[in-house]
Amino acid sequence: METRKVQFTGNSTYTVSLPKDWVKKMGIRAGDSLALTVAENGMLSISASIPELRNSRAKEFLIKKESPVHLERMLIGAYVMGFDSITVRAKDRIDNAMKERIRHFTRSVTGVEIVEESINSIVIKDLSDPLELSQEKGVRRLHLIVRSMQEDAISALLGSDVQLAIDVINRDYDADRLYWIIMKEHNMMMKNIGLAERLKITIDESNSYFQVARYLERIGDHAVQIARSVSELKGFETGADLRKKFAVAHSFAIKMLDGAMNAYFRKNVEEANQVIDQRDYLKTMLPDLSREIQKVRGEEAIMLALIEESIRRTAYYATDICEVSINYCMLP
Repeated sequence: METRKVQFTGNSTYTVSLPKDWVKKMGIRAGDSLALTVAENGMLSISASIPELRNSRAKEFLIKKESPVHLERMLIGAYVMGFDSITVRAKDRIDNAMKERIRHFTRSVTGVEIVEESINSIVIKDLSDPLELSQEKGVRRLHLIVRSMQEDAISALLGSDVQLAIDVINRDYDADRLYWIIMKEHNMMMKNIGLAERLKITIDESNSYFQVARYLERIGDHAVQIARSVSELKGFETGADLRKKFAVAHSFAIKMLDGAMNAYFRKNVEEANQVIDQRDYLKTMLPDLSREIQKVRGEEAIMLALIEESIRRTAYYATDICEVSINYCMLP
C-alpha cells in the first residue's frame, strides 16, 4: 500500500497525486476523466474508466477428455463468476453428448444464449441485465419457491402422491436458477464497486443476501430429498399416526423458516433470537419421531429416516438465516 499527502491548492481544492507506475500502466493522460466511488466505510475507489453496469469478461474452455457433466459444472462456475462470454472449443469437433450438455446448461440458467456454433466451437453469451432482478427480490422469490416445494413434499408424503413428489423434484431447477443469479450478482459486485452503486446496495448487504440464498437453496435440496424418499416409499403402507407426526414436525420447521425470513427482512434481532431458541423445542420433538421410525423395518425405515433428517436440516438452516440476520444488524 502506498501513502500520499493531501495538498491544499487555491481556496477550496484538495489534491492527491497518483502513483506514477499506475498512471503509466493504465495509459492515463492529462485531461482524462477518472471514476471515483465512495463506499459507506469511507473507502475511496479510483478507476481509470467510468464503471459500466457490467465489465466484459470472457472465459474459454478447451475440452479434451472431460465428461459432459464435468463441462456443465465448469460452465455454471463461469456463469456465477460473472463471465458474460463463454467459449467451448475442441481440437477436432464437439460431439453430440457435449453439445446436448451445453444446451442443457443454457436452459438451466437465466439470460444465456448460444450466439455462435461451428464444428469445433460454441460461443455462449450472458445477455441478462443485473438491474432486472435485485438480490432482495431474488431472495424473496427463492423463499417462496423453496417453501412451496417443502409444503408439497410433505403433502406428497401424507397423500402418498408420487406425481406431486416428482413435480417437487422438477422444480429444483427453478430454485437453482434463482440461487445462481443471486450468486452471480454478488460476485460481479465484488469485482465492480460501481455496479453495487448502480444497484443501490452495499457489499455487506449483497453478502448477506448471498448467504441467505445459499441456505434457502439447501432447504430446497431437502425438499427434493423428502420428495425422492416419498417416491421410494411407493408400495409401503406407512401408518397414519406416523405420517401425522411427520406433518407436525415439518409444520414447526416451516414456521421457523417463515420466522427467520421475517426477522431477516425486518432486521429484527429479537425475532431472530426467538427462532433460534425454537430449535431447542424441535430437539424434544424429533426423538419421539425417531423412536416411531425404529419400529419400522427395511427400506421403508431408511426412507423415513431421510425425511426426518431433512426436516431437521430445514429447521437448522432457518436458524442459520437468523444468525446471518443478527450479524448484519451489527453493522453501523
